Amino acid sequence: MFEIDQAATQEDKLKRLEKVIHPIPSNVTFLPMDFNTQSLGERLKSAGYKRTEQNPVHLQGVTYFLTTAGVENTLAFIAGHSAREAQ
Repeated sequence: MFEIDQAATQEDKLKRLEKVIHPIPSNVTFLPMDFNTQSLGERLKSAGYKRTEQNPVHLQGVTYFLTTAGVENTLAFIAGHSAREAQ
C-alpha cells in the first residue's frame, strides 16, 4: 500500500499515526510527492510499485489543491494503470 501526500502533510500524519499504531505495518509505504511537479508513475516506480499487483486507488481531498495539469496527469496515470473490467 502506498500512502502519497505532500511531504509536510505526510510528516504530520506519520507523527499522529505512530501515537496510535506502533509499529506502522511494513506493507505501508509513505511516499511524499508534489502532484503538480512530480510524476505519479515515476514516484511509485521508485518506491517499488508493481503494475502486476492489485493496486486500489483512493484519491480523497487531493484534487482541490492541484493545478489542472496535476489532476489530469494523476488521473491519466491511474486510468492507464487500472485493470479493465472483464467483458
